Amino acid sequence: MAGLQSVHDWRELRNHPSFHPCIPGIAVIVEGLIAANDKLPVEKTKAYFDGVEVAPVSVSDYLFRLCAGGGCSAQAWPVVLIYLRRISRTKNGCITSRSVHRILAAAYMLASRFHDEVNFRSWVYARFAGVSQVEMNVLSCLFLSEVDWKVFVTPAQYAAAERLAIKAANPTLII
Repeated sequence: MAGLQSVHDWRELRNHPSFHPCIPGIAVIVEGLIAANDKLPVEKTKAYFDGVEVAPVSVSDYLFRLCAGGGCSAQAWPVVLIYLRRISRTKNGCITSRSVHRILAAAYMLASRFHDEVNFRSWVYARFAGVSQVEMNVLSCLFLSEVDWKVFVTPAQYAAAERLAIKAANPTLII
């Protein structure tokens, strides 16, 4: 949720196998999208992914929870950012404080499923994301439909997303 302060410190996960240094940057980028999109009239941002109410957890803390759950490899996180950028350009993919957690959950599961060699059943991802298995399956189907099943990521797209997110997390870093 835009504006909420994170209660976690990313240094706690630095040695976790699912941690990638771009994850804090993904949180910064997504928070920026939310801040911009939440200013728009609700009629322009209403989407399939909207929740009934805004979840009381920050984007950073939600990503922390997904990472700590360990449902994807560290290398899947730049793919998550690419998928978020793709969905945000669609009619029903506006990332707002009402939709961010569901969109992140779907992007997280799909990035793992299409990028990693080992992945889990949808109920495991649903548990990490805090939604039911049925909702996770519906979200992933809606997500795939919105991005027209475009889940392939080129090495150049991957490298650009990784650089963008790492730079967002460390604005003074020269890449």
